[in-house]
Amino acid sequence: MKRAIGQFLGYAPDVPSFQVFDKRGSPVAKEATVTLLKGGPIALNRPAVEALGEPPAIELLFDPDEQIIGIRGVAADVRHAYPLRNTASNTGQYLISGVAFTKFYDIKTDISRRYLGYMSGNVLCVDLTGPSSEIIVRRRNERDKSPRETRHGHLKDVRGY
Repeated sequence: MKRAIGQFLGYAPDVPSFQVFDKRGSPVAKEATVTLLKGGPIALNRPAVEALGEPPAIELLFDPDEQIIGIRGVAADVRHAYPLRNTASNTGQYLISGVAFTKFYDIKTDISRRYLGYMSGNVLCVDLTGPSSEIIVRRRNERDKSPRETRHGHLKDVRGY
């Protein structure tokens, strides 16, 4: 009876304290963010690129003592420049091939992490010791790549190729 009254009133008194999951979609960030993607690529959001002055390319800097990545806009013809590539999905993310950079400085990229960036002069800084959030990427068309067992105990290949 107590539960029926609770349900009628919009709550169930003998149910654990559930929290409503409301993270269906990621809100568009207004702050400059930099994401170190798993394996080494680097993603900048639109506010980060705008903070840099929307350059055609960037150069990567690193302070190993402070563990701070620096990103500075440069001309596309600079020898060590990384071109900014807009993602095909038009999400406002720009990609940089940072694999060699992260490997050279032994920056952890075993999981994707997003950091808030801040400007110091004309350099977008990312403090790797500061707060960050783990990013879980789910591909839209990704299928279960593991074999499944059929009704008769046989393995069925469901990888799609």
